[in-house]
Amino acid sequence: MLNNRGEPRHIFMVLSICLVVFSPLLILFGPLVVGETIYFERSNWVIYLPRINFILVGLSILALVLGMVVLWLKHIKPITIAIALLLTVASGGLFYGASLSFTSLTDDNITHRLPFDKEKQTYSWADVQSVQYFDNQDNFDLKPYYVIYFQDNNQLKLVQGGILDVQTKIRIDQKLRSLKTPVEVIQQK
Repeated sequence: MLNNRGEPRHIFMVLSICLVVFSPLLILFGPLVVGETIYFERSNWVIYLPRINFILVGLSILALVLGMVVLWLKHIKPITIAIALLLTVASGGLFYGASLSFTSLTDDNITHRLPFDKEKQTYSWADVQSVQYFDNQDNFDLKPYYVIYFQDNNQLKLVQGGILDVQTKIRIDQKLRSLKTPVEVIQQK
């Protein structure tokens, strides 16, 4: 008689295939959901998530898939369980790092945190020393972006497009003009 249940390791094959199939959606929407859920405040103009968040979520999913594939291909043994647990912990750590990174803009301040950084940095708009805006007027393949320089020599890069739309750009420009912050416009080539 045939055993209809199959081997337990095949469950990991199915889970890894499902994760691979749905990974584009998870990579695209995972950071957005986390950012809009954790860092949402009514006063925010925008919650900007840097590209590194999406890369870290992709690596997190890759580590999780690799953990399941190890269990599937190498059978369920103590060493493969240890490797899979290690990859799962790495996956959780990568996802945690991705969930920390964000930039929010409000009328009063700019709040910024890098991946794996414990403390967020908050600057008032008056702390902005200067701004460079890299425009793409002649080259539509490149996205325009801001580089904001603060008085403590830190800088922040905000790429326009997607979440950082034209309305937000207008608000940033109005805020910088009202504070008479020097803005240098540089044409990208």
